[in-house]
Amino acid sequence: MRYIGVDWPKTNLVVCFLAADDTARTESVPFTADGRARFTRQLEPADAVAVEATRNRYHFYDQVRPHVARVAVVDTYRFQVIARSKKKTDQADAAARARFLRLGWLPEVTVPSARTRAARQLVAARETLVSTRTKLKNISHAAFSRNGVALTRAAFASAVSRARRLAREDLPLPDLVILRACLRQNRSVGRRDRRARS
Repeated sequence: MRYIGVDWPKTNLVVCFLAADDTARTESVPFTADGRARFTRQLEPADAVAVEATRNRYHFYDQVRPHVARVAVVDTYRFQVIARSKKKTDQADAAARARFLRLGWLPEVTVPSARTRAARQLVAARETLVSTRTKLKNISHAAFSRNGVALTRAAFASAVSRARRLAREDLPLPDLVILRACLRQNRSVGRRDRRARS
């Protein structure tokens, strides 16, 4: 059985293969389809792999899991040894993950099912869209407020009320440009939000 630590800079994987006799081999693999295929071809069914919990962790997990006995997704915040290490390199980080995996000392995050992941992605996307719409409405309100026009919250609540605001020509040109851009973006974000909910 080998213990494999993976560090993930932006464009490549730095991999440390730690054998049972404590010999280690490190290599860098480009994060491309060919590079990932080359990496998975080196894996053996008894291997254990440790990778940090980055944005693409589930993609990596799904690609690697069928080829090995275990994939540990490391909780980066709880695994502070790497952050405090004096020798902070990708190779040192990969080696530390491999060694701590061997000792059973890695704090891991739970890998949810594909269905749970999809639901979380949709909820997170919707929260971002709603937040974006709120910011756009606030910027639109500010365009009127700067010119002494006080509006209620309902002023941008419906398509009809937004069209009414858009038809106004009594604002200075910069505020009209801001208002039109915000309302155009608001309409676009609203369509994406409806798609995310359906």
